[in-house]
Amino acid sequence: MAKFKLKSYHASEAQIKKVITDYLTILENQGKLMFLRNNSFAGIIKSGGRESFIINGKKGSSDLLIFLDGGITIHCEVKSVIGVVSEDQQIFSEKLKKLGHTYIIIHSLQELIDFLKM
Repeated sequence: MAKFKLKSYHASEAQIKKVITDYLTILENQGKLMFLRNNSFAGIIKSGGRESFIINGKKGSSDLLIFLDGGITIHCEVKSVIGVVSEDQQIFSEKLKKLGHTYIIIHSLQELIDFLKM
């Protein structure tokens, strides 16, 4: 009889972000919140035979900004189960917390639901 070894599966950060942004879109359509996906990028763009270096966003900034009733803003970093916060992300979160902002790191939709309690 053949023996099979099951591989453990972890959703990628991109897959988790997709599920979370789908959920936030539903809540936004219900008027419960607003959110913004923060796509930071730094790299070379080729256009018309020319290359340009572009920086979009701030190094270490969170993946999502969630705006709740009462002027509450949540800075949300999404990581996979095996994901690690970069040094830039750590510095960014510390600066935000020092200013009194809420910064969370989540690894699943359920963690976000539990945090928001909606």
